[in-house]
Amino acid sequence: MKDKISGVKIKVVEGLVKISKVLGPKMFNKELIESFNNLLKEEAWWVWLSIYDLMGEIGKNFGRKAFSDTLEELFLKYFDDKAAAVRETGFKKAGEISEHFGQDWVTEKLVPKAVQNYSNPELSYLYRMTCI
Repeated sequence: MKDKISGVKIKVVEGLVKISKVLGPKMFNKELIESFNNLLKEEAWWVWLSIYDLMGEIGKNFGRKAFSDTLEELFLKYFDDKAAAVRETGFKKAGEISEHFGQDWVTEKLVPKAVQNYSNPELSYLYRMTCI
């Protein structure tokens, strides 16, 4: 995860997703979550896109409780991402997750975040329109 090449970091995370299917949600400790957070600070937007996509896959694999306990807060940051492609992918992945987590998750997590962003006058028109 400390490699200078972003593509290598993404491959490591992809491997972790595969391993997570076997090891379960307990493998996601604070250090690993911090690694995800650091990858979201990379300069390349396509790295962020990949990380949000992989976090969504992890959520679908582990279920709502494990996702909520580990990656949900970090995952929902896609709403605020400066790259439109990342926000769009985040919404698509959130749609897939909502099929697994149910309507309650959408009502409790996604809708309030969308309303918060849509109501924020400091965000540009494009940020707010993504929320609709």
